[in-house]
Amino acid sequence: AYPVARARRAPLVTTVHGLGAQDYPRAVRVLRRCSDQVVAVSGAVAEDLERAGLPKARIRVVENSVSAPAVRPDDAAHLPDLPHLPASGPIVLCAARMTAQKRQDLLLRGWAAREHRTGHLLLAGDGPERPRHEALARELGLGADVTFLGDRDDVGALLRRADLLALPSDWEGLPIGVALDRELAGTAREEQRQRTARGRALVDTRFSPDRMVEAYLALDEALVTSTYR
Repeated sequence: AYPVARARRAPLVTTVHGLGAQDYPRAVRVLRRCSDQVVAVSGAVAEDLERAGLPKARIRVVENSVSAPAVRPDDAAHLPDLPHLPASGPIVLCAARMTAQKRQDLLLRGWAAREHRTGHLLLAGDGPERPRHEALARELGLGADVTFLGDRDDVGALLRRADLLALPSDWEGLPIGVALDRELAGTAREEQRQRTARGRALVDTRFSPDRMVEAYLALDEALVTSTYR
């Protein structure tokens, strides 16, 4: 994109969603040369970029947006059909691409080391690491304790079916996931309702798609007005 932007005298904006720690110095060398403005999807990513040598004035934080799923009165009737799940124990879901960064291998080893062999682990997603993860599950003797679901377009429904969401990634720029720290039963249900209400309010104010779009439009307008008109 760099030669095209320069040929057309157009500003070049790059969004950084997060990198491994060892990759920031090389990325910053490219960004310093090519990008007029760098968008970081979180304050932590902005700090990593600045620490690697990118001038603070070239960095703008625009956090990722979250599209909150609509809640239907009949949601309970639309849960995914997942046979062979145990009658007792937690249902734990990991929904992520199967790449080295996401560390499903770490989750599998933890699942194999749990003290009580109850519950079930669901792995939604696909990618180059899937064959290795499936081989590891067999090696660890997990058998029917784990189900590899592959690519899914019903993650919202899977979340409603699960008791816990696991996020074992080595790093994330701004992870769009929430993990619950206790069983959703008894007295925890009111706490769950309150957390849900707070979460939706946070999405509406800080992480709404409209807010993200407005931030990008404001950045683009500022760049075009100040430099290229």
